[in-house]
Amino acid sequence: MKTIVVEISLFCVLLVVVSAFVAIWFKQRHKKPYMTMEWTVNPDCFEPDLAQRDAYYAAGAGGAQVKAEFYINVEDLTAPEEMTYIGTGNYGDIYLAEFKDPEEKNCIHKVAVKFFKDVQDTKKIHKEREAFQTLGRTGGFYHITYYFGWSYINHPSIPMMSTCLVMEYMDCKSLNHYLRTYNPEKNTSGRRADESITIKRLLKMCADVADGMFFLNEELKFIHRDLAARNCLVARHEVNGEVYETVKISDFGLTRSMINDDNKDYYCLDINYIPIRWWPPESIEGGKFMSLGDIWSYGVLLFEIITLGCLPYVDISNAEVKAEIMRNIELNTHEFNVLSKKCWRDMILKSLLAVGIPAKEAEDAYNNITKLIKICCHYEPTKRPTFRDLLDMIAQFDQLNGLKDFQEEYFFYKGRQDESYSIESDCETESTTVNYEATDVVKPLLDSNS
Repeated sequence: MKTIVVEISLFCVLLVVVSAFVAIWFKQRHKKPYMTMEWTVNPDCFEPDLAQRDAYYAAGAGGAQVKAEFYINVEDLTAPEEMTYIGTGNYGDIYLAEFKDPEEKNCIHKVAVKFFKDVQDTKKIHKEREAFQTLGRTGGFYHITYYFGWSYINHPSIPMMSTCLVMEYMDCKSLNHYLRTYNPEKNTSGRRADESITIKRLLKMCADVADGMFFLNEELKFIHRDLAARNCLVARHEVNGEVYETVKISDFGLTRSMINDDNKDYYCLDINYIPIRWWPPESIEGGKFMSLGDIWSYGVLLFEIITLGCLPYVDISNAEVKAEIMRNIELNTHEFNVLSKKCWRDMILKSLLAVGIPAKEAEDAYNNITKLIKICCHYEPTKRPTFRDLLDMIAQFDQLNGLKDFQEEYFFYKGRQDESYSIESDCETESTTVNYEATDVVKPLLDSNS
C-alpha cells in the first residue's frame, strides 16, 4: 500500500514539473521577441541587454516599433578620438561625426550625433526618434531638420554605450546662439559676427520658422510643443552674391501627432518640466496644449529674433513669469505683457542700430514684428492666426519682396503651385479633462542661460 502511495506521489510531482516546463516553453514560444531583424543587423556592435531594453521602449513604453530603414550600421558612423562637441539639449549632448551613406558611393556627410546624458533619459530619446521616423525623409526640406537615422555608438568621449540620433549638421548651431553673436550685449561666445545683420535676413528667419511650422502643423499634423530659438538650427549660404541664413526646426522630443486621436487639437501634458517662458497661458493654466499653442510659442520666438537672442521675461524668475501670465488671464489682458514695457522698444531699437541697421528700417521692423507678436500671443487661442496667415503677412513686408528669391525652398509656395495638394480644415473640438496641476510645474526645459 505504501509503495502505491509513493508511486502516486512521485507521479504527481513529475506531472507538475512536466506541466511547468510545458507552460514555460509555450509562453516563451509565443512571447513577442525583443530582438527583431532591425536589432540584429549588426549584433556585435552593441550589448544585447541594451538592445533589448531599447526594443522594449520602442515597441511598448517608448511608442511605435522602430523602422529598420532608419537603422545605421555603426561601421558607417565615424568620429575622431576627440569628438567635437557642438552643444547640448534638454537631455542630449550633441557631437560632430561623419556618416558614410551606403546608398551614395563616395559620399560622406557631416552629421550631428545626439546622445542621451543619462540612462534614465532613454525614453525621451525614443520619443524624439519616433517623431523623426514619422517625419520620415521629408525632413531636410521645408525647414525641418533632416534625420538620417539612429544607431548605437561606443566612443571614449561618451560615458556609456548609447543610442544616438543622426541628423544633418547645421554649421551655425542654434538660432538663439547665432542671434547672440550679433548682439553686443549678449555675445558671450568670444567671437564677433563677421558682418552686420540686415532686416531682410531677420525677416527671412521669421519666414523660415513659420514655413517649417506650417509644414509640421498642417501637412504632417504634428504639434511641436517646444518651439523656441534654442530648438531651431541655422546654416549660412549665398543667394545672388548675398549672405542668407536657412533656419530649420529641430528637437522633436515633445512633438505629438494629431492623427488618430479623438481630440486632435488638445493634448494632456505628460512631462515634468515645461518651457514656461514659451508656453501659452491655456497650457500653463489648464494643462492642455492645442495646435494654436505653437502659434503663441512662435510669437515668443519672434521676440527672440527682434531682440537678437534676448530671453523672454529676462528680468523675472520662472515663478514670476507664471504669476504674471495668470494675472493677465484674470485681468482678461490680450497681449504679450513683456511688450507693454517701453524699455523693450528702446532696447530693441538700440540693438538694431548697434549692428548697422538704419534708423528708419529698425523702426519699421520693430513695428511690423511686434504687431505679429501681439496677434500670435493673444490670450484667446481662437483669435490667433494660422501659420498660413503669418506667412502671407511676412511675405508682404517690403524687404522680402514676396519671398521671390526663396520660393523654391518654401512649402508654403509648393502648396499653392501643386494642384493636387490640399490641407484638411481643422476640426472644432472641446478640451479634454486632464490630470495636470499647472501650479506644480514652473520649471523651464533649460535654464535662463540657454
